[in-house]
Amino acid sequence: MCGKAKTGSGKTLAFGLPVLQTVKTAEPGRPRAIILVPTRELATQVKEELEPIGAARDIKVAAIYGGADIEKQIKKIKAGVEVIAATPGRMIDLIDRKELDLTDVGIVVLDEADRMADMGFLPCVRRIVEQTKPERQTMLFSATLDGAADGLARTFLKDPGKHSVQAKEEDMGKATHLFWASSVDQRVQLSAEIVRKAGRTVLFTRTKHGADRLTEKLNAMGVQAAVIHGGCSQAARDRSLADFHRGRVAALVATDVAARGIHVEKVACVVHHDLPDSPTDYQHRSGRTARAGERGVVVSLVTPDQRRHAKNVQRHFKFPNGNTQPNLEEIEAGEVPVIVDKPKGERYERGERTAQYERAEREHNGGTDRPSYGRPGGGRDDRPARSYGSKPAGRPGYARDDRPSYAGRDDRAPRSYDNGPRSDRPAYNRDDRPAPARDDRPGYAGRSDRPAPARDDRPGYAGRSDRPGYAGRSDRPARP
Repeated sequence: MCGKAKTGSGKTLAFGLPVLQTVKTAEPGRPRAIILVPTRELATQVKEELEPIGAARDIKVAAIYGGADIEKQIKKIKAGVEVIAATPGRMIDLIDRKELDLTDVGIVVLDEADRMADMGFLPCVRRIVEQTKPERQTMLFSATLDGAADGLARTFLKDPGKHSVQAKEEDMGKATHLFWASSVDQRVQLSAEIVRKAGRTVLFTRTKHGADRLTEKLNAMGVQAAVIHGGCSQAARDRSLADFHRGRVAALVATDVAARGIHVEKVACVVHHDLPDSPTDYQHRSGRTARAGERGVVVSLVTPDQRRHAKNVQRHFKFPNGNTQPNLEEIEAGEVPVIVDKPKGERYERGERTAQYERAEREHNGGTDRPSYGRPGGGRDDRPARSYGSKPAGRPGYARDDRPSYAGRDDRAPRSYDNGPRSDRPAYNRDDRPAPARDDRPGYAGRSDRPAPARDDRPGYAGRSDRPGYAGRSDRPARP
């Protein structure tokens, strides 16, 4: 079966509920159903959505992906898991280690199948599917069923039924798509202003380096941002997503690794800091907002060299053609996330403040950007003067003006050593120090006193004439 539906419409439950309803109890290391996904985050999300439902029928669900401790994953598999949501690469690793047997798998789900093909997972997917039951049921789900997804359907499915669900207009949410002409240097400033006004925002870049660089610049401008891309460790990716979910950061900067299947509620805006390579990628990126009936705004920052590409995207989706000048009035003001209190004993990292926090601080400081040294408002001049007399009981306390002080060096008590004044210390001037004279030094007073062997006294030959050999060239035997 092939399933196509708008992103955010509930495809995970569309295949997850039938899977949980039909699978039987699994033996250790032999799952009953597998769900292949392209990214680690999507594997975790599928597991989190299906696990509480499966618990009602005593069905165990596990997420298997690279970047995590493989020994812990093996331990879960050996304990017995009915449904596994996995990335193809890690599943191949477990198969090669003989830790996973797929001969009992009767249901295979390919989620975001076109993305897996684009990422080069097709050989791994083929090898995995061939190890399952020949009479299995295979389901393929994606927001698009053309191109690579259609090729996968012909490869792995036999006479599939195709189901395309289009939500009603009132249920789809209303996303406003804006194309703003911008220079390369202007994009960062525009992105920061969009986040400050819209609130929770996802910004997409083309490369990992571009994502890191944009995150650093946004943080330097007072917009709290986190980054997620394929080069981050799994712990860093989980932390960035968790901070974005909980409202600790207002902006999530990502590559296309976060464009598929990642669900975050109440994303007010999506910014294409770099335009995607294809209309399909544009659709998946833009689907992070206006989900489940919510409203959202999608902004594409079009540089001069991307104008033709932007026109192709507009023509594909039948958007009004043309790139307009940036106008923040078109961005709806959204709720700026507020930092959620961390558990007791956990400290905030330096600079971990939201845009709302920074704005309140600037207003407190009279509109300036002066840092407040970690307090929510106020600079050094606003600090109450500390009195020494206000120290806790038991400490010697007195006001600053009461402290003993010396007007100058001349008023200080003479410093003593061994209960004596400074003048009692034995000291020598340079002229008073005893210094051995050159003539008194052991040795020879001068070169003239040293015994020096004469050349004639050296052992050896006094001259060339005494050397054994030939006295001159004439004595040498003639060379034939």
